[in-house]
Amino acid sequence: MFEILKSSIDALKKKVQNNLDLITQSEKQIRELLKEPMSKERSNKLNQQFDYNAKLLEENKEALAVQRKLINFLKKYKIELDAVSDIFEDDDDAYSVVLQNNLNRDEYMDLTKNEIVDFNKKHPYFNDESFLNELLEHFSKSENYEMCAKLIGEKKNNRTK
Repeated sequence: MFEILKSSIDALKKKVQNNLDLITQSEKQIRELLKEPMSKERSNKLNQQFDYNAKLLEENKEALAVQRKLINFLKKYKIELDAVSDIFEDDDDAYSVVLQNNLNRDEYMDLTKNEIVDFNKKHPYFNDESFLNELLEHFSKSENYEMCAKLIGEKKNNRTK
């Protein structure tokens, strides 16, 4: 079972990286399009590129969510934990790159509420008290008090360091 899950995680990781490469290529095309004189055709081409990038970013968010769930499953049931830790560390780089691509506060909020993005000192809104309060309100309304405690503990641990 571990090998199947690991190969799934690896396949998703490759898909995310491939999508990042495609987004980079698309951004180059957008830069070239922006050099052209304004026209309806140019606007249509730009919109196509933006839609394409948005589709790839959405696909990456979903792929990362699946990876995170698989990794958490492996961790929860302690299936070859050392191997899982290696996968998780490798995944963080691609994960960070994707999250830095055009996400706004609301998108980070959704990812954090769905436990796709960890709320830790690396989180872009870690020092935003209103962000933390909104998270705490969300998790307390859904009666996820364990997550509330985790969020508060994370903040306390990083204040004392």
